[in-house]
Amino acid sequence: MAVKVTLTGRLSDVLGKQLFLSSPKTVREAIKEIASLNEEGAMFLLDENGEIRDNVIVLRNEENVEDFDGELNDGDELFILLPIAGG
Repeated sequence: MAVKVTLTGRLSDVLGKQLFLSSPKTVREAIKEIASLNEEGAMFLLDENGEIRDNVIVLRNEENVEDFDGELNDGDELFILLPIAGG
């Protein structure tokens, strides 16, 4: 099973614009796998308890993900957005 992941913003600077994951069963597993690749990337995705941050937005096949435990299928595409701060 392969899942394509597109990263944006600072996360793409740290981990690259696209990743291909071979075995995540859920969106949560995919995000935790991405976080395990790089400590700085993990800080953007996970809170101090190792849970997905509330401000991380994930799209699965162009639809907003509300259930991070939803099952992934072969060929699914995830798009991970981080909030943009500025003033």
